Amino acid sequence: LECVPATDSSVCFVEEVIQEIRRVIRVSSLRTSVCLFAVSFLALALARRGGAMQGSKGTFLLAATCACLVSFHVILFWFTHSSHNSKSSRKNWRVLNISRHKGTMNEVFFAATSLGFNVTNHLHPAYNEPDEENAREYWGEHKELFSQFDLVITSDTASLALIFVGQPEFRGKLLCLICNRFDYGQNDRRTAYHNYFLRMLTNHKDVIVRPNCDFELLYLREKLAPYRSFEPLFPAWLNLPPMPSLYPIGEATGVLNFEDPTPKSVQKNETLFVIPYFNEKKHNVSAVLDRLGVRYFFNPSGTQAYGGPSAIREFRALLHLPYSPCTIAMWENLRIGQVYFLPTPRFQDKLSRQAGWWFQFVNFAKYHLKTEWYRPENKDLFVYFDSWEDIPRLLEMTDFEAKRENVRKFMNRHKELMLRRWDEVLIQLTER
Repeated sequence: LECVPATDSSVCFVEEVIQEIRRVIRVSSLRTSVCLFAVSFLALALARRGGAMQGSKGTFLLAATCACLVSFHVILFWFTHSSHNSKSSRKNWRVLNISRHKGTMNEVFFAATSLGFNVTNHLHPAYNEPDEENAREYWGEHKELFSQFDLVITSDTASLALIFVGQPEFRGKLLCLICNRFDYGQNDRRTAYHNYFLRMLTNHKDVIVRPNCDFELLYLREKLAPYRSFEPLFPAWLNLPPMPSLYPIGEATGVLNFEDPTPKSVQKNETLFVIPYFNEKKHNVSAVLDRLGVRYFFNPSGTQAYGGPSAIREFRALLHLPYSPCTIAMWENLRIGQVYFLPTPRFQDKLSRQAGWWFQFVNFAKYHLKTEWYRPENKDLFVYFDSWEDIPRLLEMTDFEAKRENVRKFMNRHKELMLRRWDEVLIQLTER
């Protein structure tokens, strides 16, 4: 684990290049194969006619070469189209999408249905995090339903995988999507859970694990690294396969069915929307914006419930003080082209030293460049303010139409890449 880079950015880049090459070959492989075969056959025929190949040996060589060319192009066509052709049978796969969070459920539902799968959603009650005992109980309560599915996708949180892994009656495949730390809620049994998760990663051929952002992979590797001393000389987990992140796409489906709580009197296009989360409340952002004379809307009673992306689409911009390395809402709001105003890393670090600040389970100063808010790859998506007094100036200076257009273009490319990644991982599972 120590030999592997902290994030999979290089792996993801190579994977993206490979997927693009495969995509191009898929589109043109039949035409290319026919053309290459025709040119090769013509060249060999001309060589034989010109005397380069004479007699029965020449005829045999020509026939053998043609046979090799035909075989090569048939294999090429099969290889590049095998995953494409497998999509025709996907509607026969019964997929269970189980989560405790409607946002992650929406993400899985959109990706899997976009790729032709028949998906059933199941919202797990959020009363506790599964351990091995209550996971068996939950399986027992629902095994008649769960046993019907060929593929199960778990998300938020990863411990939902315990419901299925190791159950003798479960014969399907499992994709465990890590959201919100893989060991979330396992405080009193973390050592046992880490060992269990490590066994699931390495010992179950019908299970694939994927993070929903690169930070989740970094966290996974750091937490599992201490277990090295309990493994053989060459532990299997030292060779963990690449795990390209399945980032949220942000495309809303019927799973997200929220009402807009914004009063009709609010003129959204002239108003800054303050995300009603933890840090915005703790730091009394309303009082700060009142002092600065900024027109804003903040609903203090609507923590994490503001109507979703459709409710904030028309606001001038969004202001947020991040509390988590990655959120589904961030991608949903970027998907509609909204513009986020965020504190710079320096200002965020200053704010984090004040009483009441919360950044989810993570040392912000150490990891901020690994979060989605501050990764260098994402910096052009946001507007950063280095003090409260920067906000009025930036509101006047920002070309919002140009910024929104850049965000939309980025998200369109992001959507294509993520659907290709989903395609590849689901192919791996369905062809095992």
